[in-house]
Amino acid sequence: MEPGWSLKYYDPDKLDLWELIVEGPVGTPYENGRFQVTVKFPPEYPLTIPEIFFNTKIFHPNIDSHGHICLGIFTEGGWHPAQSIRVLLKHIQKLLANSNFDDFIYPEAAFLFKEDRVKFRQKAVEWTKTYASENVPITSFQSLSTSEKV
Repeated sequence: MEPGWSLKYYDPDKLDLWELIVEGPVGTPYENGRFQVTVKFPPEYPLTIPEIFFNTKIFHPNIDSHGHICLGIFTEGGWHPAQSIRVLLKHIQKLLANSNFDDFIYPEAAFLFKEDRVKFRQKAVEWTKTYASENVPITSFQSLSTSEKV
């Protein structure tokens, strides 16, 4: 894979579910973070966009506490079959570098950013060090309970 992400796990007998590691972009509060992301490809792929969510906790206005991502490409009309997983990952990395604070799904992060950018950055850095450092064990989707599986 390209710099900025790597394939952590996939089962060659079940290629519809991947685990990736997305690296936090340099110069952001997410720098040096390694965020686990799960990608679930629907049977209709590439006609239908894959489901992508963060397994690693992250303090970001466009990523909620369940890992759902608010990004234009994930909306109806934002995806077309000529795009690839590489395009989606590039969009996610751009989102980490340039949050969209006007179209948020995690209000606490968005409001803190608007009210006090220094505190926002401190909290985002703290969460990155706590939840996305190389010393933190990465959860595998294989260890999730049935109710949490994708």
